[in-house]
Amino acid sequence: MRVSLLVILLLPLAASADVVLSEGTNLSVDVADDGRIVFDLLGGLWLLPDKSSEAQALDTGHLRVLAPRWSPDGGNIAFTAERDGQSVPHVYDLSSAAVRSIDALRLPASDVAWHPDGTRLTFSSARSAVEADIHEVDVHTGLHWRLTSLAGAETDPAWSADGRNLIYVHNADGEWTLMLRRFGEPDRALIVSEHPLSSPSWRPDGSLISYLKHDGEIRIHMLILSDPMLDRELVADSDIFDTPVAWRDRQNFIYAANGSIKRRDFNSWIPRNVPFRAEIKREPVAAGEAASRTLPSVDAPDKEWVLRVDRAYAGGPQGHEQSVDILIRGGNIAAVEPQRDRGALPVIDLGDVTAVPGYIDAYAALPDTVDESLGPLLLSLGITTMVGTNPRVDALNSVWSGDVTPGPRLLSLQPLDSFEPGDEPWLVTIDAVSDSGRIRDARRIGAALLADSWQTFLSVGASLVVGSQSSPASPAGNRYKDVAVATQRGPFHFVSAMAGLATPGVETLYSLRQSDRLERYGGESPREAATLRPGSSRLVLGSLPNRFPPGLATIAELKAMAASGRTGHEVLDAAGRNAAEALGLTGQLGTIEAGAVADLVILAGDPLLREDALTSVVAVVRNGRFFSAVGLIDRAK
Repeated sequence: MRVSLLVILLLPLAASADVVLSEGTNLSVDVADDGRIVFDLLGGLWLLPDKSSEAQALDTGHLRVLAPRWSPDGGNIAFTAERDGQSVPHVYDLSSAAVRSIDALRLPASDVAWHPDGTRLTFSSARSAVEADIHEVDVHTGLHWRLTSLAGAETDPAWSADGRNLIYVHNADGEWTLMLRRFGEPDRALIVSEHPLSSPSWRPDGSLISYLKHDGEIRIHMLILSDPMLDRELVADSDIFDTPVAWRDRQNFIYAANGSIKRRDFNSWIPRNVPFRAEIKREPVAAGEAASRTLPSVDAPDKEWVLRVDRAYAGGPQGHEQSVDILIRGGNIAAVEPQRDRGALPVIDLGDVTAVPGYIDAYAALPDTVDESLGPLLLSLGITTMVGTNPRVDALNSVWSGDVTPGPRLLSLQPLDSFEPGDEPWLVTIDAVSDSGRIRDARRIGAALLADSWQTFLSVGASLVVGSQSSPASPAGNRYKDVAVATQRGPFHFVSAMAGLATPGVETLYSLRQSDRLERYGGESPREAATLRPGSSRLVLGSLPNRFPPGLATIAELKAMAASGRTGHEVLDAAGRNAAEALGLTGQLGTIEAGAVADLVILAGDPLLREDALTSVVAVVRNGRFFSAVGLIDRAK
């Protein structure tokens, strides 16, 4: 799995300044026979002419580019990019500067490589998180076929220069095997390892195969196809990126490490950096947080009462207040005070519990088929606000704000390409479209802008970026300057999007009482867990990319953030105050303080001390009304 981030050098921080890039984290590079280098940087596609340091940006319409590969004739570049939530092969034609998606496959694709005849792409496609096969597709007709079907996962295909031999990685039962298929012969295991193997590539003369071995560090090995075969370490740099070695000829190759593109002669032990300078032109719009907006009051009750708890967490590292009364008036918090006699006011005393702000899923899956009856189930999980797309978002929000069929508050999400004057979404997503007029209109109403890649984030001045695609650390865990410097352009937030089937504890989701009905709204299989290392203080919970069913997807993100090493208060802030800030709702949501909306989750135990307390929901206060978790589940029945 690859994620893209880099070291960024900035010119003066005026809104129209260029962003100048000279290093990158997790670059994927390839070299043509004539020395031209292509690489992905901040999710963009870049071309570096031979003997030049000025990189040229190739216009892919803000697709988030991954792993570009030269065609054999050097006239096209294949890469993968997400389209409609699925990774799809694309081809960039240099002669016409046009991008074409190979989306007739109806299959997710990764590890895309060219067949030497230049008419076919070979790729890995996963039927599930643990099952993947090697496929091929004709780029002109869209016809495709499967090449492997072993138990386990087959990935990282690469053809020899003569098109007769295929190398790939097979992963099954905790072992990684480098497999060779010679023309007319059965597949043969060359290397078997208990450590992950990846990114094989052929030396042009077919005499050896380079590959990566992950044994605490990533090292480049070479397997010399002699008799007997010899396995030798080829490169032991300090921070090698997970991308195949790119051979220009039998003597010269390039690879990516330590934030740089490296060039090395086969007979030399010393690599040389390939310098590059890449400029991203910015829209004349200053980056920053979404403008403040006011939540409308919908069906708030005309009552005053007190919620009494042992602990209340309002947000931040300072911890929680002890023995507090939360005075609730209508749909808002009127005061947070020490416990005392309240006279005739109704008091709900829950004893040894913790009150935390209601969970906000700032980028949620909300399928069109969701109906009103699902609201209590979502609310019973502690989710009090969801931002998503649904044709009935206003109607559902009205019903779920009441007492009969309560559910989360719904705020609308809208892609930029469908945004029109008069629309009032709370979040606008930007991927393949960058219409500056629409961006200005979205900002004018205070909508938050979410970009799916760093390139889009920087070029349009968005306020959020999908974090699992922008991890602030390299494969070796080194933290370059990219995130720190990028924040100087204005505050922004990472949307988590981390959870997957490999997330520790995620299997317990399907044992929850709510799961039977929620599972019906799930789509494709959840993806593999993504990586976002600790240190991103402006993390926001967002679950749509993880592909779990609604509600379960939100809880999966809580588990993923906790499993990644984040403290209890960091997880709570990601689902609370950070999400509210990103949406322009600071002080209204995501906190327990006077003036805030009365959306609270009551937990058994202390979530600052125990991660499992995050999902131990006893009760929920939504829009100033108290609901027990058990009662909500019963209502849904």
